[in-house]
Amino acid sequence: MRSAIATLLTTGLMMVTVGPVVAQDKPSKLETRTVTGTVQSTTANALVVRGMEKDKEREWAFSVDDKTMVRKGGQGHSAAALKEGDNVTVNYSERDGKIVAQSVTVTGGAGPSSGPPARAPSPSK
Repeated sequence: MRSAIATLLTTGLMMVTVGPVVAQDKPSKLETRTVTGTVQSTTANALVVRGMEKDKEREWAFSVDDKTMVRKGGQGHSAAALKEGDNVTVNYSERDGKIVAQSVTVTGGAGPSSGPPARAPSPSK
């Protein structure tokens, strides 16, 4: 009888200590991915970006929330600063079944045809 109780207690103790270890197989950090493209449309809580993925053009729709960091011109902004045609890099992850933008960085001028910034004329001597 004592060995049966000891076996039950040992088995129960193993289940309590092994269970949490098995449950930690999933990564605790959300996987972040990156996409680069052009803003197609934007609202207060959403952003649509068109870019290339594996040699095919694709659109991504991101949720934007108050935790989304937006960088434009080297400064922090709200998502309202994003405009159609902005070239952006978006870091995102999936949360609660939604694709949520973690950060959006405007990488250049607006529109796909924008070239390098104009130079000021050199002073004449």
